[in-house]
Amino acid sequence: LALMGSAVFLWRRRNRPAAGESAIPVVGFRWNWLLALCLAAGLLLVAAMWIETARTQPYGEWDAWAIWNLRAKFLVGPGQTWKYAVSPLLEHTHPEYPLLTSGFIARVWKCSGGTPEWVPVATSLLFAASVVALLVGALALLRATSSGLLGGLVLLASTLFLVQAPAQYADVPLSLYYLATLVLVGWAARAQAPGKPLVLAGAFASLAAWTKNEGIAFLVLVLAGFFLVEWRIAGWSAAFRKWRLLVLGAAPAMVMVAVLKVWLIPGREPALAQPVWEAAGKLGQFDRYAMIAKALWDETLKLGLGLGHPLVLLGILAGSLGILRPRQWRGPAAFALLTMGLSFAAYCGVYLITPQDLNWQLSTTVGRLYAQLWPGFLWAAFLVLKRVEDRLKPAEPRRDSRAERRKQRGARRQP
Repeated sequence: LALMGSAVFLWRRRNRPAAGESAIPVVGFRWNWLLALCLAAGLLLVAAMWIETARTQPYGEWDAWAIWNLRAKFLVGPGQTWKYAVSPLLEHTHPEYPLLTSGFIARVWKCSGGTPEWVPVATSLLFAASVVALLVGALALLRATSSGLLGGLVLLASTLFLVQAPAQYADVPLSLYYLATLVLVGWAARAQAPGKPLVLAGAFASLAAWTKNEGIAFLVLVLAGFFLVEWRIAGWSAAFRKWRLLVLGAAPAMVMVAVLKVWLIPGREPALAQPVWEAAGKLGQFDRYAMIAKALWDETLKLGLGLGHPLVLLGILAGSLGILRPRQWRGPAAFALLTMGLSFAAYCGVYLITPQDLNWQLSTTVGRLYAQLWPGFLWAAFLVLKRVEDRLKPAEPRRDSRAERRKQRGARRQP
């Protein structure tokens, strides 16, 4: 957070209009205060729900205490206890999962000298609040204040995302790293010196890979999608120069992921451990496609309620504000849409070939996958939506009534 705050400060200083340079007039939306008030009220309601959930489930729901918090207790234990966190004997705790979330909780426990209940609760609150703050702040900086406030309101209307946050799963931290990667790539497109934002983008993408297995696929798609978009815009030479910065930022966490997957827990991926012919045979089972489509549709309906459903809200905004022309989607918008779309397609592909019971896996994971992708999708959606300010006409300059009256009286006196 300190690095991002410092980078924002430097970026604003570098992009400040020079003395004597004519700035483009911007028409402000006078009802931003009302949007901010609604956002604050929504945050208070979410905080009340959070407190109630934390009282009844201090260690979160099933996967939180059976996987993430359990592994954190192994990591903070004495002596060689940390090895239990990656023991292949604990099959149902997924020892092959990356360790960032569990390691963060374990480190705070280590510093506190115990294992207080408030640590995993505060961790989940920190990441969820960071998602809201990053979406609102980034849209306000790169688009408009009204876009940021509207984006925050649509996110708070997404009940499926909100219920995942107090569950203390690693999906909300993963969504933060997804969103931060997309935001920093968009920031780099507007900055005069894109080096630092791109290095940070690579770092956040690699942190996603160090959080969950899905993040590894996201990192690969980010590296591939960024190079493809930049190649289409500026050519392969310029694309490669920027792509190297992404890889530079991602390198440290990529090394840790490689150590875990290759050395500590090799060959533990269920989807990859099955024979190729068995996985290929599932691609021809059309009933699996129908099951996946039904599960996706059901979870889409659970994103919100009634007219407050986030997709309904986005439809209203698209109809009232309008959508930018496809040529204006180049750069950050194209990268965000491509990355989120390919990530969603990758998730569906894993469902098709999974060796687990498909009904069970769909019922327990689709909602969490939506929570991972949803903030990034909102970022992409508000990049292609026109701003409220674009619909407003510049106000005419106010005239001094006294000076105007003096001028009229002087004109009458003249013969």
